[in-house]
Amino acid sequence: MTFSSIDHASSERQPNLVDAGDGGFFSRRRFHKLWSFLSVIFLVSILPATTFAQYQDDDMVNPQEIRVLSMTWNVNSKLPKEDLRPLFAFNESFVDNPHFVAVGLQEMPLSASEIMFEDSWTQLLRKTMSSYGYVKVKSIRMHAISLIVFARHNLLLRTRDIETSWMRTGFGGWVGNKGGVTVRLSINGCHIAFVNCHLAAHEAQQYLDQRIHDYKSIVYGQEFKTEGRRRVLSHDHVVILGDLNFRIDDLSGEEIYNRIIEGSDESRRQLLAKDQLNRVRSEGAAFSEFDEAPITFWPTYKFKVDTSIYDTKKRKPAFTDRVLFKKVFEVNVIDPVVPELYTSHPNYLTSDHKPVSSILRLKLFRKLHAIHTRDVADSSVVGESPPRKMPALPQVDFHPIVNWTNDEDNEIRFSLKESDEDSDDGQDQLKSFDKEWDWIAVLPSNFDSLDQWICYIWVRDAIPLTGQTSPTPSTSRVGDSGGSTVDPLNYSLVMRCLLPPGGSYRLVYFHGEYTTSILGISEPFEIVEN
Repeated sequence: MTFSSIDHASSERQPNLVDAGDGGFFSRRRFHKLWSFLSVIFLVSILPATTFAQYQDDDMVNPQEIRVLSMTWNVNSKLPKEDLRPLFAFNESFVDNPHFVAVGLQEMPLSASEIMFEDSWTQLLRKTMSSYGYVKVKSIRMHAISLIVFARHNLLLRTRDIETSWMRTGFGGWVGNKGGVTVRLSINGCHIAFVNCHLAAHEAQQYLDQRIHDYKSIVYGQEFKTEGRRRVLSHDHVVILGDLNFRIDDLSGEEIYNRIIEGSDESRRQLLAKDQLNRVRSEGAAFSEFDEAPITFWPTYKFKVDTSIYDTKKRKPAFTDRVLFKKVFEVNVIDPVVPELYTSHPNYLTSDHKPVSSILRLKLFRKLHAIHTRDVADSSVVGESPPRKMPALPQVDFHPIVNWTNDEDNEIRFSLKESDEDSDDGQDQLKSFDKEWDWIAVLPSNFDSLDQWICYIWVRDAIPLTGQTSPTPSTSRVGDSGGSTVDPLNYSLVMRCLLPPGGSYRLVYFHGEYTTSILGISEPFEIVEN
C-alpha cells in the first residue's frame, strides 16, 4: 500500500504502520493483513519463479562504482497505458543493467483508489522492474509527486540506511502539489540521495523567483535521521530530477518552434543559451551545487496529448524536465561522476511532457577512504552533526527452515556475524549491536518490493542460544561474500503466521528505528500441511 507523505516520512518504523490504533473491525491492522494475504495469493500465482541466485555477480562483493538510472516524467494526471520496457532499454544480461533505478513522477492521478492503494504507475513500474531482477527498496508519495527507487536483487544486503523525507512548497508551503520528495540510502559506506522535484510553473519573473525559493526550501530544508547526513547536500552523491519548470527567455513560442524545426545543434544551443535553469546556475541563484550532462534532446514540454506535436498555442516549448547531479570535489578520486546517457523519449505519448532519463556512473569513494567504518563525512552544512566513526552493521545468517507449519508456532534461528564492512570490533561489536527496533518479516520468495511482507515479529523477543553452530553461508544467506573469523551469536524466535498455501517464502531481517537496512535474507522455504 502507498500512504500519504506523512505516513511515509514521519515514521520509518514499518511495523508501526499496522500497529497504530485499534479502529475496530476495519482497523489498519486487519486491513493490512487481509490486503497482504490476498496480494500474495495473486503474486505467487503470476510472478515468474525468479531466484536470487540468478542475479548474483562477483562485482558486488566489493564494488568500487555503481551505475544509476534516473528517470523523470510529468504524467499529466493520466493513468499508464504504454509499455514501459522500451523506456529503460535494459539488456537481457542482468550484470549490464544499472545497479539502482530512481523514477520520479509528477502530477500523479488523484482518484481515491490511486491514493488509498498502491497507485497504477507504481504497480506497473514494479512489474516491469521485477522482470529484470529489481526490487523496490523504497517509495514516497506527497500529493501528486512520487519517487520510487529500485535496486538489483544482489544489492539488497549492501543497501543500508534507507530513509525518506519531503518538503511542501505549494501555496506558501502549506500544500504538497509542488515541492520535493527524497529517498536516501548508502552502499558500501557511500551515501546517495535521490530528490524528485516539481517546482512552480509559468514564465513571469515572479514565478522564476518562486522556483528559486522552492529549490532552496527543498535542498536546504529537508532533514534526515542518518547521522552525518542530516541534509541533502551532505550526501556524497545527490541526483536531483523532476519537472523543474524552467522556461526559455527572450524568445516567442514561434521563434522557439522554428529552431526546433531547424533541428540543428546550433539551433539547440541558441535555445539552451536562453534557458532559465542554465542562467540561474551560472549566476549562483539556484542549482549552482549541481552539474548537468550536455543536453542533446529538444524541449520536452508542452505537447498535445497522444501526439508528438508541440502545443504552442497554450505554452512555449521548454526544457522543463531535467536530471542534475551534485558536484563532487573529492581528493584522489578521479571522475567521481561520469554521465553515460542523458536523453528524452519523444515516442511516449501519454502526457503533455516527454520523459527524460539519465545514466550516471558514480564512484563509491567513501568506501575507498574508510574501509573499516560506516563513514561519517565532514560537512560544512549548517546544523550537521560533527563527524565520528560508526560501527559497521553485522550480517544475519538464517538457519535453514526445514518445516513451516501454517498457523502454528515455528522456530526461527539466526546468527549475527561480523560483516565484511568491519573486522576490528569482533564480539564486542556484535554484543553491543542494538536490535531494539529490528524485525523479521515473511515475504514471498520472489518478492519484488520490500513492502511486500505478510507478517513480522520483533527481534527484541529473540532468545540467545549457546553451543549452536551457524549455518553455512552458501545455504543460509543470499549474496554472502564470505564467512567471518569471529564466532557468531545465535538467537531463536518463535513465530506464528498464516501464509497462503502453494507458494514459497523467505525471511528478511530489517534493521533500524527510523532508517531501514536489510541485514539478512533466508533461502526459500515452503509450507508443510498440518
